[in-house]
Amino acid sequence: MRLNLAIDRGNTSLKVSLFEGTRLVSSERNDSASIEEMLAQVPVKDITRVIYCTVVGDEDRHHARQVLGKVWSDVTILSSTTPLPIALHYATPATLGPDRIATAVGALAVSSAGKVVVADLGSALTIDVVSRRSGFEGGRIAPGVTMRLRALHEHTGALPLVEPQGEVEQVPQSTVTAIRSGVLLGMAGEIDSAMARHPRCELILTGGDASLIAPHMRAKHRINDNLLAIGLNKILMSIG
Repeated sequence: MRLNLAIDRGNTSLKVSLFEGTRLVSSERNDSASIEEMLAQVPVKDITRVIYCTVVGDEDRHHARQVLGKVWSDVTILSSTTPLPIALHYATPATLGPDRIATAVGALAVSSAGKVVVADLGSALTIDVVSRRSGFEGGRIAPGVTMRLRALHEHTGALPLVEPQGEVEQVPQSTVTAIRSGVLLGMAGEIDSAMARHPRCELILTGGDASLIAPHMRAKHRINDNLLAIGLNKILMSIG
């Protein structure tokens, strides 16, 4: 068996996905695993190619290249300079997060639409537009669910830190519900607002908080939890 290994280092977790061709064989997420610990959990001898995506920074990229390069000769560390199956129409491509690139590629890989809006609900909320004709067109970045809840608590004198799970109301009558409703309904409204500008696009949600926001949205959508991994594998296969 010849497998591709796609590794996604996010702000809070490490996700490891194995592909045989375009078929997703397995995908696991760990909140505390290191790259070295990850290597002990994958079938190293069956893996021929590796792609690594990180939002942590240059030090993590350098560490990953060193560790993975000792095991495999074919390792891609994703950046805006990596050969891609889509064009990047972005004024500052060097600052474009590799996670946004991979998610955009993944959105086109799973969609038959000509243009897709992809909302990634992780540590941050990103709402990006990607099309088959012009590639990555750009998008928005805003705080994610946890960041908003913490900000309200940490930057005020009396507001509590609220869990995202729980009651949501249009007209809340308690402070806890008011905070949760404000955050979740506000984020749903942001995505709905973006879709109002792109009514003919397909909307795909991804990221750990997608299931929290989806029930409060008006725009038609679907959820794909593996969009970033699919995009990484697509990029790896396109390199040849």
